[in-house]
Amino acid sequence: EDVRMVYRYLDIRRNPIKDALLLRQQVTNIVRNHLSGQKFCEVETPVLIKSTPEGARDFVVPSRMNPGSFYALPQSPQTFKQLLMVSGMDRYFQIVKCFRDEELR
Repeated sequence: EDVRMVYRYLDIRRNPIKDALLLRQQVTNIVRNHLSGQKFCEVETPVLIKSTPEGARDFVVPSRMNPGSFYALPQSPQTFKQLLMVSGMDRYFQIVKCFRDEELR
């Protein structure tokens, strides 16, 4: 596994990996086109946020500009969904990556 990660560019050339990447891209495009056709607005929310106490443990990223301060990678866009709903934007979508630390505490 370590060798595969070192030579990831060779691994991606293999059909199962390449096919999975292409399938993901096709599915994402289908979802985007369908939702856009239904008058939904695609939004992007920040990738670095202030840590919140609920849910799984955060993946924490140190701040270069503020030594001793940290940002968290979002576990879900829930906070931003609530802001959008309150502001009156009820037809939106986001294809988002969620970062979770599922290890036992």
